[in-house]
Amino acid sequence: MPRAEASRRRGFDPDGATPQDRARKASLFYGDLLHQLMTAQLRVHTLDLPELEAAIAKGKK
Repeated sequence: MPRAEASRRRGFDPDGATPQDRARKASLFYGDLLHQLMTAQLRVHTLDLPELEAAIAKGKK
């Protein structure tokens, strides 16, 4: 992934006057980005409790 794309995904401000301004609201950790992506995926694929219990039981067999 190009640096510009990685910086955009982490929230760096390309219009900031100084490096400090560009990084002020950015997430410096890949884990933060990963957490956001996984949380979004979980929201899209939410299972009802009975479905979740059935999926867990099926996986234990």
